[in-house]
This record gives sequence, C-alpha cells and structure tokens, in this order.
Amino acid sequence: MKVLFFSPPLPCRARLASILHPLTHVTFSHFYFLSFLGSSSDEEGVSPREKSQKNSKGFSDFCVRRIEQASYGRREIEIAEQEMPGMMALRSKAKDDKPLSGAKIVGCTHINAQTAVLIETLINLGAQVRWAACNIYSTQNEVAAALAENNIPVFAWRGESEEDFW
Repeated sequence: MKVLFFSPPLPCRARLASILHPLTHVTFSHFYFLSFLGSSSDEEGVSPREKSQKNSKGFSDFCVRRIEQASYGRREIEIAEQEMPGMMALRSKAKDDKPLSGAKIVGCTHINAQTAVLIETLINLGAQVRWAACNIYSTQNEVAAALAENNIPVFAWRGESEEDFW
C-alpha cells in the first residue's frame, strides 16, 4: 500500500507519530501547498491537548482549539471552494469513481480554508486522511474546527506550544 504524505519543506515527522497509528507502510512524497494564511484569534488558557473533545456527532479523533467555531470555519471553506473551481470540478468529475479508494493519506501542512478544500476533496475521492498543522502560527482555528466537526482527524490549533507541537 502506498500512503501519500503532504508536508512542508522541513517535515515535522516526529509530530506525525501521534497521527500515524493506523498506518503500517508509509511512503513520503512532498507536496507544497501555498495559500492565504488568514487570521484566527489566539486564545489563552488550557491547551486543547488537556481537554476531552467531541464534536456534535460524538467523534473525538481530533485536537483543535474550540470545536464551537466550526460553523464559522465551514463558511470560510465554502468561500474557498468558490475560489478553487479546478478542485471542485475534480470532485464532481471523479466522485462516483472514487479513484483514491483504499488510499491512506497523512498530511502536515498549514491548516487554512484552501487546505480544507484539498482535504475534503481527497475524502470525496475515497481516501482516508489524518492531518496535522506544520506551523503553530498559521492555523485557522475555525477551519480546523470545521474539519473536526466533519469527522476528519485533524490535530491543529493556532498558538500551539513547542511541547504541544512535538
């Protein structure tokens, strides 16, 4: 089985140890994804790693700042979908074929609305995904929450400490 791995130029492979648990064979293939980083509020207080988290459907395989921000993040993703007609055309053209069926894809990139469109496209095409943030400052908390609300394993929040990150 070949597993695609999306990563930044300096992959945070140690960080991925926490999300690789369901995978057995991993082949690394780099994909650089540039997009608008946007802004998200930095919240002080308890680390999300210290909180028990569940979305509205009971799914808990994620770690985000505030799952309650999901509706705002969903709106940002919908706007990004309008800005990415090629990705949306790919979704509609290949949705019935599920060409990525059986693929397990692990990603470590910036978590923003454009990345969410990529992640949801991979899922719509049949892949199983797990995603982590590659940069503790670039994560859009509301987008990470929207992915988690959609039962996507995502591990990201803006302002992660170095300890949280690794």
